[in-house]
Amino acid sequence: MAILQGPVAVRHSIKKDEPIKEMLDNVVSGLAAKVLERYYGGEEGEIPVIDYLGVKPALVSSLPNVNISERGTEVEFTLSGAMPTTEHWLQVLAGSELNWWHAFVQSEFVVQGTSYIANPLRRVLVPRDGQMLVIRLLDGQPNHISINGAARSFGENQPDFLAVDIKYDVSSRLINLTLFEECQRSAVPLYLQFKYEPSQPYAPIHEIAEGRNKRIKEFYWRLWFGDDESLPELNVRDTFVGPDVTISASDVEAFCAVVGNQQEKFKTVRTDEVKAPMDFAIVTGWQAIMKAIFPSSIDGDLLKLVHLSNGFKVIPGSRPLKAGDVCRAEARVVAVVNSDSGKTVRVSGRVLCEGNPVIEVQSAFLFRGRFTDYENTFETIDEPDYTVELVTDADVGVLLSKDWFEWADEVKRLTAGTRLIFRLRSEVTYKDKVNYRSVAVAGDVFVRGHLGRLVKVAYVDFERDESQGNPVVTYLQRHGSAKSAPIPLAVDYHFTSSTNPSFYHAPATNEPYSKVSGDFNPIHTNPYFAAYASLPGTITHGMFSSAATRRFVETVVAMGVPDRVLK
Repeated sequence: MAILQGPVAVRHSIKKDEPIKEMLDNVVSGLAAKVLERYYGGEEGEIPVIDYLGVKPALVSSLPNVNISERGTEVEFTLSGAMPTTEHWLQVLAGSELNWWHAFVQSEFVVQGTSYIANPLRRVLVPRDGQMLVIRLLDGQPNHISINGAARSFGENQPDFLAVDIKYDVSSRLINLTLFEECQRSAVPLYLQFKYEPSQPYAPIHEIAEGRNKRIKEFYWRLWFGDDESLPELNVRDTFVGPDVTISASDVEAFCAVVGNQQEKFKTVRTDEVKAPMDFAIVTGWQAIMKAIFPSSIDGDLLKLVHLSNGFKVIPGSRPLKAGDVCRAEARVVAVVNSDSGKTVRVSGRVLCEGNPVIEVQSAFLFRGRFTDYENTFETIDEPDYTVELVTDADVGVLLSKDWFEWADEVKRLTAGTRLIFRLRSEVTYKDKVNYRSVAVAGDVFVRGHLGRLVKVAYVDFERDESQGNPVVTYLQRHGSAKSAPIPLAVDYHFTSSTNPSFYHAPATNEPYSKVSGDFNPIHTNPYFAAYASLPGTITHGMFSSAATRRFVETVVAMGVPDRVLK
């Protein structure tokens, strides 16, 4: 590439074949020298120094209902009564100089991986009644910030509890943000890291993505399984087992009191044999079920975890749980699926009593976000029983032509007029959102005998790589009908009655349910964590809503006999 000089430029050219870089550098140097001479008298020491280019912070007025005191290198803010506006409060905290702390507080966006996200610290620093914030200075600049108190959205707070801690390392420009959650008289820390990049003034705060999700998982593992526990390496295909849990009458009554279930069979004053409501199964199965979201191959942000659904089913022939039972739970991951809304993890579990399964638990979780790690996705599906009517010889011929179908009855051959019942399990792994990397289907085929019993007559065995669908299930859907498909009610059914209004009030505090269920997720109790997770406030447990709703089914549909509710 060459630059053709005009007559004016030629007059000042003193070097033949001057490189373009050198030429442009000389232009910049010449302009800088003229600015230095004109505005600063040629003295470089007169040039003001700032950390990054930005609007000069405006001076703000004092804050109402905020006591500000200075002691040496510390500035202490204590809030009480009516709170100042968030914007006014953040402007005062950020200070009047462009530095790392000003950027951390006032930047609208933070760089997270390849995305720009709303700055989470602005939500964490919202003014709260009873809060004390201390800024410690080093060489006149903020270096260590701590927030004590206001760690509960409602009820009693510990004013001296360290809730948030922020430290800045000048040499590495690393910002260490630690959020603390109080759990069973212990402070459990969540470590997050950011880097101050003043060369990028639009978004000078960058979150350190390396190891982030693992650090969050380690925090939740300690929270749910013990402060002295460390996160083990788990395989997503493992079966996860929880501890033995002895059900006591007092535990059942405490659980029912929290969710508002007043059935007589759950009270010691009404019966000699206290039974446990179906939703109490979450207490016995919580640890086994939650272990299933911790394998390293499920790489998601637990702060963005949503508990999509939870279902219970009484095993046929088993009795309800009751006080005195010693239970143990086991669970396994049956699906990890990426979709437009995030990564869905489905878990299937069982609660066992005296070694026998009594309740099935099905849970689904969603990691919000965008995921492309399809190599870690799979799905195991226990297909519903399909009934296929072979009306004609052509129907028989079509089925026998399938290489995945094997007739196993050596005495009687397959003929028209036969009704077959398929009981299958499919296992698929994903190549992308719509295509399978592999498909495997296996199971047995039955006919119903003279006494109504199922008699095995054939089996299915199918495996294929690189498939756009499941050909076995496609055949069954086209030629058969699913037995377990839900049947809608013929008429609307209402829970409302004069004695049982169909509404309930969400609790003012979620801490009681956290204690009776074992779910200590701080987004339900700690406003700092809820704010960091982009929630409008602490949110009620989904399982509380499930248990509070089920009591309507027990009261109205089951007519006060909870044993009649099987699913």
